[in-house]
Amino acid sequence: MLTENLLKKIGYDDAEIAFILENNKKYFPLISPIVEEYLGQLSPKPYVIYPEGERHLSLKRAEAFVGKVQKNVPQENPFVMNLLAWLNCVPYLYDIYQKFGLRDDVFYESMKDFLYKTRECKLVHGVCGVFVEWFFLLFELKEFGLGRLQYEVYPFEYDRYECDGYHLKKDDMVYSCHIPSSGKLTRELCMESFQMAYEFFKKDLKGDVIPIITHTWLLYKPYIEKVYPEGSNLKTFASLFEILDNNKDESFYDAWRVFHKFYQGTTERLPADNTLRRNFIQYMNDGGDFGEGYGIILYDGKQKKIINDKGRL
Repeated sequence: MLTENLLKKIGYDDAEIAFILENNKKYFPLISPIVEEYLGQLSPKPYVIYPEGERHLSLKRAEAFVGKVQKNVPQENPFVMNLLAWLNCVPYLYDIYQKFGLRDDVFYESMKDFLYKTRECKLVHGVCGVFVEWFFLLFELKEFGLGRLQYEVYPFEYDRYECDGYHLKKDDMVYSCHIPSSGKLTRELCMESFQMAYEFFKKDLKGDVIPIITHTWLLYKPYIEKVYPEGSNLKTFASLFEILDNNKDESFYDAWRVFHKFYQGTTERLPADNTLRRNFIQYMNDGGDFGEGYGIILYDGKQKKIINDKGRL
């Protein structure tokens, strides 16, 4: 059952808790059977990479789940219903954590993703809700919050990677780093999180190194070179990774993360109230393109350092 105590432990404030519980009381009888149906389809396996194609199928199952809630529950705002649907799955997940002997602190840290996504939705859409379906990774025990960052067990996508005697080949297990909007992204917090990830996944590692990858707009080289202010946390974060690849996108799909507004092909209505936003607006007005980067860190948990820094730090 969704309770005030659970929501407090996730980190919601009093106003958010009151809103969530009021709406849940109203809609729970309609949501509950759909939640039970979705949960009955899951068979969580912690620390195990999805078999080929299964991650996509899991996403589609999650999309069908929230779609069915929106179709069968008469509420004018789909973002609110998305949030209620996923939050009503959380007590089930706590029981699953207990079953697999996973720690309570990791559970609550992982569940904070709901808080971060709720507040993003408030900034972007003006309502206490969520507008993504990536929570299925939490419920299938593929993603865990560990300090400032989150980690998803993931297959390595390239044919081969080698550094200082450490080898990776295609489909080897790596740990995909997700960066929630939960505050400052300092080097200290990231290094602390890498160490936490090393300790958490230690039994599955090859030796003392945890391979951490990320695929994000934060690592797109033109942004690093032309947009991020010198000495900023974003520039420092990007410098932690060895960037293996960059890919261009047709549009700035991640603009909402910077401006809390979607990019509509013009910068006219985008806020320019901080340096990063002003730099991005200038970059876009100058004809800059958009994209994402793929980067890797080899973090040695015994030495507590990145071993493939290549002189970047």
